Amino acid sequence: MGYDPNVFEDEEAPLSLKESLSFFKETAGDYFAARSELLSLEAKEAGEVMRRKLSLLIVLALAGCFGYVLFWTLVIGVGSVLLSGKLGALSELHIEWMVMAAIVLILHIVVVLVVLMNLKEKRAPLFSMSKAELRKDKQWLEEEK
Repeated sequence: MGYDPNVFEDEEAPLSLKESLSFFKETAGDYFAARSELLSLEAKEAGEVMRRKLSLLIVLALAGCFGYVLFWTLVIGVGSVLLSGKLGALSELHIEWMVMAAIVLILHIVVVLVVLMNLKEKRAPLFSMSKAELRKDKQWLEEEK
């Protein structure tokens, strides 16, 4: 006779309730430690993603504000000069700079809407490994019932 992998020489009898609870007590700590370690790793990963986004946002805000004010001051000034005398009767009121400011405002509203749409863009979900493990655990628990 040869080796038959389907035959188990030391086949154990099913565990009793007391033995099952004892086994659960012994292994639950390891199980929850593994789960908390996984959660910790994913939290660190999420923290790195958020830290990078925050640092980029701070750099963008600082550099953007300074350049923004200077650029639009220039645009409104140059636009006012180009518009002077071209608004007909309104030119006597010297409101060319206000017309340029209104044009700049409309442009900014468009830019803000585009940026908001980009910020709402879907990204890869965080904690995907933990969620998958929890789904597996839930399925396993339902099968055990």
